[in-house]
Amino acid sequence: MQRINEALKRELESPRLSKLEYGSYEHIVEDAMSELEHVQAPLTRDELKRGMLNLLRILMELRVRKALIALVEGDLDPGTLLEEERALLGPLMALAHRPETTAHEERVFVVLGSRISRVVTSDLARVGPLERGDVAVVPREDSERLAREGNGVVIRGPKLV
Repeated sequence: MQRINEALKRELESPRLSKLEYGSYEHIVEDAMSELEHVQAPLTRDELKRGMLNLLRILMELRVRKALIALVEGDLDPGTLLEEERALLGPLMALAHRPETTAHEERVFVVLGSRISRVVTSDLARVGPLERGDVAVVPREDSERLAREGNGVVIRGPKLV
C-alpha cells in the first residue's frame, strides 16, 4: 500500500498526469496484494483490503479526471496512461485527434458488395444495415475504405457536393 500512497501523493502534488511505474491497475493490485501478505499490522486483512481499495479508487478518479482535462486542453501525453485508462479514453482520444472535415466533403455513390450491419462514416453519420447490391451515399474516404475491404464498388460519374 506504500507504493499506492506514493503514487497518490505524486498525483495530488502535480497538476499534470504522472508517469507511474506500473503498466496497469492490475499490476498495482497484484503488487499491493503481495505486499499485503507480509504486512504486520493491528488491522485485519479485510480492513487492509478496504483501505487499499479506497486508495485505488481515489487514485483512479484523480488520474481519469486529470487525463480528461489534459485531453480537452490538447495536452495529454498518452505515455502517462495506464492500460485501462487508454482503453477507457481511447474513443475520446481518437475523436480529439480526428482531422477537421470540410463543410462540403465530397460524397459518392457506393454499391455494396456484401451485407453490412452498420457503418459509421468519417462524418459520424450512421449508414445501415445494408444488403448486398444496396447503394449508399458516403464520403469519398469511406467509399475508398469500403472498396479496399471488398465491401463496395464506387460508382463513377454522379457526385454529390
